[in-house]
Amino acid sequence: KRLQAIAGTLKSSSPEVPDYKVPKESKNYYIFKTILFYGTMLIIDILFLIDDVFYGDYQKCSLDDAVFLVGGFRTGTTSLHRAIRLDEERFVSPRFHEIIMPYLWMGKIFDWLENRDPKIIKKIEAKLQDAIGKDTMARHPMSWHGAEEDDLLLASWHFAGCYVCVLFAHP
Repeated sequence: KRLQAIAGTLKSSSPEVPDYKVPKESKNYYIFKTILFYGTMLIIDILFLIDDVFYGDYQKCSLDDAVFLVGGFRTGTTSLHRAIRLDEERFVSPRFHEIIMPYLWMGKIFDWLENRDPKIIKKIEAKLQDAIGKDTMARHPMSWHGAEEDDLLLASWHFAGCYVCVLFAHP
């Protein structure tokens, strides 16, 4: 039915209701989103393939004792997550850049850059924070090394949520 509506061939089952056609803007957005999704998926698969080739041992990590915090938007998970993050002996959290770019090889490059000259990472962090915007940063402060939730990845998985426009389309 969705494809029929996009194509403009969806016929009404009621004589009182006219045949439905998707507005041109909605049709263009749907086509753009579909092309973006499949186009970026290929690139992202290649980037993850590099991880598999050079750092394939990550797949052997056990998650038997792992605890995952799951909740909806605006339910206090960020506050709880950041409080638990204070226990550095028993808690590990992905860093901001590991959420935005979740590739092991890229993390190694960033760590190397930071060891070489910390100012480089500070400049990248400032650019990312500018891209996120002052309004969002005021409500949800983020930093390069700060504990960050992976709701960004969950949002991209469902192609919904406030961060989906910032991210790639691959789950």
